[in-house]
Amino acid sequence: MNINKCLSTIKSLNKSSKNKYMIIIGLIGILLIFISTISPQKSNKNQETNEITDINTYSIALKNELEDTISKIDGAGKSEVFLTFERGYEYIYAKTDKKTADKKESTKSNEHTADEKSSGEEEYIIVKTDEGEEPLIVTKIEPKIKGVVVVCKGGENEIVVNKITQAVSISLGISESKICVVPKSK
Repeated sequence: MNINKCLSTIKSLNKSSKNKYMIIIGLIGILLIFISTISPQKSNKNQETNEITDINTYSIALKNELEDTISKIDGAGKSEVFLTFERGYEYIYAKTDKKTADKKESTKSNEHTADEKSSGEEEYIIVKTDEGEEPLIVTKIEPKIKGVVVVCKGGENEIVVNKITQAVSISLGISESKICVVPKSK
């Protein structure tokens, strides 16, 4: 349909019909505004999905590295590793500090008093990205490991278990009490 034809049709309508159409157009506008406010929530879901994917990718890479390292330990044999995490990635955001200080001094009857009040505000630094505006990340801390289970052929030998436990403890920076090495079933 031609735009001129649409305009002539609208002009030919009586005033009550024009008002109905204006109300409908207004409602459509409000609906579009409402829909646009929902879209950032979708990007938050995408961020959560990306973060879960990042943690899974991190977990798989770490698991593969551990399995490869453990299999090189004399007597360990082929191994399988299971990791658990206390938390996901932790982010430290860039902030600006605004501090103000007020000093008041007074002297009354040979007494000198001084009052000092200070206050401060912190604001996150926001940057524009393809997904919208986000706080600027200064540091991304890797997920904290809760525990490790290693299943390997050499899990029956106490000396091999000690070597694996020490290797995993040192490589991940966790205590040996969070590591369990068990023999592979036959």
